[in-house]
Amino acid sequence: PPPPPPPPPPPPPPSQPAHTAAKSSPPPTSPGGSVPPSVHTPGFKVRVGPLATCTTEAQLFAAFKGFGHIQRPCQILQASGLGFVTFTAEQGRNNALMASPVLVGSGTAMVTAMDPSHPPPVPKPKPIPKPKPTQKPNPKPGAADAAKFPVQLVRVPAGASENDVFVSMQRFGEIIRPCKLKAKKGWAFVSFAAASSAQAAVAAGKVQVAGAVAIVILPEGAADAAKDTVQLVGVPVGATENDVFVSMQRFGEIIRPCKLKAKKGWAFVSFA
Repeated sequence: PPPPPPPPPPPPPPSQPAHTAAKSSPPPTSPGGSVPPSVHTPGFKVRVGPLATCTTEAQLFAAFKGFGHIQRPCQILQASGLGFVTFTAEQGRNNALMASPVLVGSGTAMVTAMDPSHPPPVPKPKPIPKPKPTQKPNPKPGAADAAKFPVQLVRVPAGASENDVFVSMQRFGEIIRPCKLKAKKGWAFVSFAAASSAQAAVAAGKVQVAGAVAIVILPEGAADAAKDTVQLVGVPVGATENDVFVSMQRFGEIIRPCKLKAKKGWAFVSFA
């Protein structure tokens, strides 16, 4: 009789879905056989070190949580004194790199990027602030313009006008108008175009302004600003303006009055 037929082959095993096969496939490995950090720790990782021996994970987290959202736990390798912090966003890692070194626990540590393909961002240069314009101090009355030759009138009557002052002073020389009035203080300031005119007005001493007598002096600061002014130091306390004038008149014509700073022992004498 003929031999019996061979038994039918066993049915093939059921095929696995593609997504199931992908899940069961082993992760890619690096040339050394270890799993790359980007696979088992997804995110943006930085290396922190050197750390103090007593540094804890909580201290490492607290030091970096202000830069961005962190995946916990942070890793600390006590033997090497290094820590590792993983951010969920690249901006957090960049913030930490730009803030390096960072205070962690009881010491500071440098922050470096784990991935060499992502160098630390270069911080934008801070704009150089523009220098603020220096504010010039307010000049003393009559000394604002050294090219002019000012004199000051005191005891000017309250009802006097700028024209009254001009009319009473024009006989001494050309005046640069307008004349300035300080009505509440009874002052007036007149600027002449020539030094000789100012000297003549001061030498006259008194002028009639709107029916009253006003006194002509050099304004404060004008004598000090003049090129022909000298200063005396060590002047005795009891010295008067006339004492200074008498002691200095042998050197040339003096524009009176001489100025005294009795408390400082100073005197200023202006020559014509």
